[in-house]
Amino acid sequence: MIELILLLAPACDLVIAEAADWARVNDANKRIVCVLPGDYSYAETGAIRLSASGTPEAPRYLIARDERNPDDQTHPAKLPPARQSVISNFSLEGSHWIIDRMVIRNSPRSNFVQGGASHNLMDRLLVDGAQRAGIYFRDARNNILRRSVLMDPPLRPGADNVHVYVGPNAGRVTLSDNEFINGSKSVEVGPDGLGNVTIQGNDMYVTSDRYTDCEGNLYPQGLCSCSEMQLVLKGVDLPGSTITIEGNRIWGMRPNDNRCASSGSPGHGIRIGTGRNVHQVSQIRVANNIVWDNQYYGIFVGNNVREVLIERNLISRANVGIQNSYSGADIQGNIFISNAEHYRGADDRLFGNMFVQADDVPEAVCVDVRPWTGPERKCFDFSDKAPGGATN
Repeated sequence: MIELILLLAPACDLVIAEAADWARVNDANKRIVCVLPGDYSYAETGAIRLSASGTPEAPRYLIARDERNPDDQTHPAKLPPARQSVISNFSLEGSHWIIDRMVIRNSPRSNFVQGGASHNLMDRLLVDGAQRAGIYFRDARNNILRRSVLMDPPLRPGADNVHVYVGPNAGRVTLSDNEFINGSKSVEVGPDGLGNVTIQGNDMYVTSDRYTDCEGNLYPQGLCSCSEMQLVLKGVDLPGSTITIEGNRIWGMRPNDNRCASSGSPGHGIRIGTGRNVHQVSQIRVANNIVWDNQYYGIFVGNNVREVLIERNLISRANVGIQNSYSGADIQGNIFISNAEHYRGADDRLFGNMFVQADDVPEAVCVDVRPWTGPERKCFDFSDKAPGGATN
């Protein structure tokens, strides 16, 4: 239904061509807002506040539109700057908005979905260089971020730059088919949310541009990085609340160099719980993900967790494939290949997993990644050593 609405979006009834036009973005009779290419700076517009609401039958639109190429559907990550419609910051507070192909660049503060915002679709965005959270959900439900690229926050020694944060009183959030690139964290689900979060089909990765010599100096061949972990679930424990992490591709983590970002971590692909008896985490399913080339942990299960199922994942080239030292998760049907240590935890939580020696698999396996900034067919060699440790 969403695809049909996008295809059938009526003609623009407000065209934004200069900063002053943003004053009318919430006008009741201006439902289809089209934004021409240009850089609408924070100094001129401040945060773009979307406070009006549409309806299921008549949603409001904020659409990047190039009048010279009105039918062009190129993702903004592949457009030259002169053809991008760029704002610096937004606060989405209404409901039933469709925001499509906008660029949010160098945000000086978090971009918020808040104030009761619901039933909104953020599609094909490029969020580049956000100084705080790329997208911060709080007091918001039933919102979708999909097919978007969030990338390259500035480096801040000892501080986090999270691409997406699901925070206070936020729930029913879907993150699907996005690329999260070079954040100190790609996605964080905080302990004070409402749960029912789906994280599906995303690419979460760190490139060699953010690797360091472990002394704060960028070095593409380095053994550390300006990132801390890709996906962290700090605690949601509410009746009927679930978190689903499925079909993602996660790679490239190294131990954190806090001289350039974050506060220090050995490097996690996925982290569930905090490692301390702080917040209860429950009702989580981690399935069908490919997690490779992450040092130190592929998946880490911390303290105070229950009803966690980790199944049918492929985990390769980590120092520890899955750390389950508190034995809070059931580990079943996973494939472990070429990890320095496949599994660390209680054996009675293991069911039907496959632990494969490097010599027993093909030389390389390839997967298609980076749908919006690529595409790229990424091949990884199982026979290679795990980063920082020998293979089994």
